Amino acid sequence: DSTSTETPVSWVSQYGSITFNQISCDIPHGGMNENGLVVEHMFLASANYPPADGRPATISHQWVQFILDNYGSVAEAVSADTLVRISDTEYKFPIHFHLMDSTGDRAIIEFLADTFTVYRGSSYTACAIANNSYAYSCNVLSNYTGWGG
Repeated sequence: DSTSTETPVSWVSQYGSITFNQISCDIPHGGMNENGLVVEHMFLASANYPPADGRPATISHQWVQFILDNYGSVAEAVSADTLVRISDTEYKFPIHFHLMDSTGDRAIIEFLADTFTVYRGSSYTACAIANNSYAYSCNVLSNYTGWGG
């Protein structure tokens, strides 16, 4: 959005990474950095990014690259929300994120109702995401034998 008054995020990479890009080299769909942090995403129609505030912003796919370039672990990456925001401009792609690292730590990050939501530790019971919210998917999963059904 060329009329946006948001401050774009800028950074100097702390980690090298390899990414999977379908659209352009600046818009990764996922990847892994040299420290073993992996970020992937899936479509989530209900994703709703927070409105502009004082934090610099980026689009959802570039957030993937920002995380890979600046953080070495899931624990560090989940703190990024205090520094950088995903833009809620005209160009927004509704997605949620699956993060894993070399220690086995993992998290799902979703933006629902303008809120940054992290599923990690005891709130992270199924090691996958789908094109529905994590909470909805876990609820459906409980209908099946072996998963609470």
